[in-house]
Formats: sequence, structure tokens, C-alpha cells
Amino acid sequence: MPPETGQLVVSYVEGFYNPRRRHSRLGNVSPDTHEKVHHEFLTDIEVSGR
Repeated sequence: MPPETGQLVVSYVEGFYNPRRRHSRLGNVSPDTHEKVHHEFLTDIEVSGR
């Protein structure tokens, strides 16, 4: 496979799975924001013992 092909694949994947792009299935927040909020929620539960 020529090196250009690998670069094109990486470019496509990074563009399609952009971690900063908002997603309607995540409440119109980015995957990064969704993970941050989810992690904070789990941390709050562990600390409070709920």
C-alpha cells in the first residue's frame, strides 16, 4: 500500500470521528465533553457513596 493511501485513510477517519464534533445521540455535545461529564458524574457517585 502506498504511503499516500495510509495518509488518506487517517485523514478520513480523523475527520469522520472528530472528537470535538457535536453528536445528536450525545445530547448535542462532543464525545470529549460527554466523556468528561460522565467521568465527573461517576466520580461524584463514588465520593458521595450514592
